[in-house]
Amino acid sequence: MLDPLSGSTISCHKHNPGTVPPNLRWLCWPLMRTPLSASLGIALLVGSFIAVLFITGKWYLAAIAVMCLLLSVRRFFLPETLEIAMDGIHRWSLGKHSYIPWSRVGAWQVSGDVVILHPRGVPGNEPRSAGVVLFVFDRLPQVAGALEYYLGSQQGGCSSETAEPGL
Repeated sequence: MLDPLSGSTISCHKHNPGTVPPNLRWLCWPLMRTPLSASLGIALLVGSFIAVLFITGKWYLAAIAVMCLLLSVRRFFLPETLEIAMDGIHRWSLGKHSYIPWSRVGAWQVSGDVVILHPRGVPGNEPRSAGVVLFVFDRLPQVAGALEYYLGSQQGGCSSETAEPGL
């Protein structure tokens, strides 16, 4: 992997340096995985619209409030494609691509059906919003294996002290 700051090549893997795991890609759409949560989420949006409409009497303010709420929980309502690759993690949603290189991930941890990527250090020292949440559901063993290969053990992460030259 190429470190963007120094331009040198580093490797964060801890196990089997000769065996690179294949890219792992999956579609993530939490709304479709849990029908009860989907119903509650839609009811929340409709209830918010009705509450703002009742309080203000203006439909456009109610629509703006629902759009803001929808924007804040869009990862639950909209499908997202995730890919773990040799250069980092790629995410696609509504045609927009975002990329997280391995050099920006300091640590990772599993919490239920999600994996939380922390930007640096040990999780818990920074606010929860500082991490990136990946919904993995039934792909947890494959995702955890790939993250362990690229980043080291859970909550350990890859730092400049543990990085090996090469790859």
